Amino acid sequence: MIIEGIKKNPKSRIECMGLRFNFLTALGMEKFVDLSKGTPLKEIFIRNNSINENGVYRLDKYVTEVGSKLIVDVFEILSYQEKMERTVWIFPFNRTPEEYKRFFESSECGIVTDVRTRKGMQYPGKTMQNQYGFVEFAHPDSVKRALAKAAKREAKIGSANIKIYKAGTGTFIYIKKS
Repeated sequence: MIIEGIKKNPKSRIECMGLRFNFLTALGMEKFVDLSKGTPLKEIFIRNNSINENGVYRLDKYVTEVGSKLIVDVFEILSYQEKMERTVWIFPFNRTPEEYKRFFESSECGIVTDVRTRKGMQYPGKTMQNQYGFVEFAHPDSVKRALAKAAKREAKIGSANIKIYKAGTGTFIYIKKS
């Protein structure tokens, strides 16, 4: 194994290693983490291996438990998922980010850490811009409070209604007009 060779060589200065496309599993990476103790290795790149989300979570927990200082590129997936748990999608986005931040914080949804805007493609015959936004909160419970506001039809800035959905769900609510 490569790591055994690095460990046996006291003059080794390898701090970074790429192990992509090597059919590695979470269990194999746990063994690798154990063997990397006492080496100068600080960072490994293991994307595109046979490690699913559950394996990445298990590996992250294992690296923390054993006190390893290794930086592993696939752990970014976990921070992305955690971020999505704290984010809502809003439409239309026709105000300033500060106005949306003020709305969510003043309506007691929670502390807003970030407001991002995006523009979708313009559809022929539509006068309104296809602009939407993402509001990221400090805590996941804030998402529930924001969704409750939308469910009670209390999501208004001025006289304009805003639609609020949990980010990343691909959920769209169609309201049947009577």
